[in-house]
Amino acid sequence: MAKWEPHLEWGTFPNKKLVDPVQLARNKLRMSSNSLASLASLIGAGEKTVVDADMWLRASLDGDSVAMDYIVKHCIIDVAILDKVADAVKPYCSVFNSYGSGY
Repeated sequence: MAKWEPHLEWGTFPNKKLVDPVQLARNKLRMSSNSLASLASLIGAGEKTVVDADMWLRASLDGDSVAMDYIVKHCIIDVAILDKVADAVKPYCSVFNSYGSGY
């Protein structure tokens, strides 16, 4: 069986620095809750949507396209909120390293 080698297909992956908003919140902000929802609420980045478990089941087990579309919209909103939260907590990061910056 052939071995899949993504670096041959896509080229080498660029070195990126990771900023972990949850870890930064734990270490710097000392909030009572470090969830994405509480961080987003604190900075006014929007409100996370909640996905009903039934929607996940319909999308994954039944292939329901309406449920899949709903989950895609949920994920797009989550990524936009996460981007705002990451930008807001990035100034609190004192160390940028290759394995994850949360300090």
